[in-house]
Amino acid sequence: MKKNIALFCSLILLLSSCSSDNNYNPPTDDSSQIVLTKKIINKNLNDNSIVNITEFEYNGNKISKSISQSNKILYTYNGDLITNIKIYDLNDTLLSEYLYSYQNNNLVETIYKILTSNVCEKRLYTYNANQTVNYIYYQGDLLTQNTLYKTGVITIQNEEVVSIIGQDYINSVSRNSTFTYDNQNNPSKNIIGIDKLKVELDRVGGVFKNNISNSTVYNNSQYFNTDFTYVYNLNGYPVTANYFFNGINFKNEYFY
Repeated sequence: MKKNIALFCSLILLLSSCSSDNNYNPPTDDSSQIVLTKKIINKNLNDNSIVNITEFEYNGNKISKSISQSNKILYTYNGDLITNIKIYDLNDTLLSEYLYSYQNNNLVETIYKILTSNVCEKRLYTYNANQTVNYIYYQGDLLTQNTLYKTGVITIQNEEVVSIIGQDYINSVSRNSTFTYDNQNNPSKNIIGIDKLKVELDRVGGVFKNNISNSTVYNNSQYFNTDFTYVYNLNGYPVTANYFFNGINFKNEYFY
């Protein structure tokens, strides 16, 4: 359970949602002022403990590194596209790695290596004219991936993922997820190349333009509904975020 909560928290670190002020006006997009997230503190409000602290480093508008209490993540670019992400523990042991390939600025293939268990996923994406993306995952070892793992369809509206319908064949799980968004600035919106990764299932919910206000997930007979409530600064970026998951009230604090 703790592992699942930690994973969920890591996926929503860069989330935000509707302001507590329902009359809040949409921010003006000022391209001369580039806002980048420097630190996020994730708290468990049930026991007033700190779950995680993540700090971010950049090269201009390109993310280069994030460091948390459990790992270090390094990012590599080719031009304006993120082509490699490596995840290390705090002893600099490489735990996992993502390799990204693109066509026409769209992510078409991901190789995800879990080095600690000799497991590898090959993820393929096909983009359709109706704003949907078909995905198919294969799983295997680090050399060969030919076991069908997942298939499904991702629907995109206004540059955000709004629904996922899919099947996990290895774990016999059907997934039906929906996401709604506000019209405010997401903490990651100014990071170059991060928007190209929105179709990655382990990053959906990380959102890249606006902020998620509700996430609804059906996994077989399980149902998860999560609302996000945020307070924004004058530029329309979240400074605090509150949400409830697995019986725990969480709060994120954002620093720019």
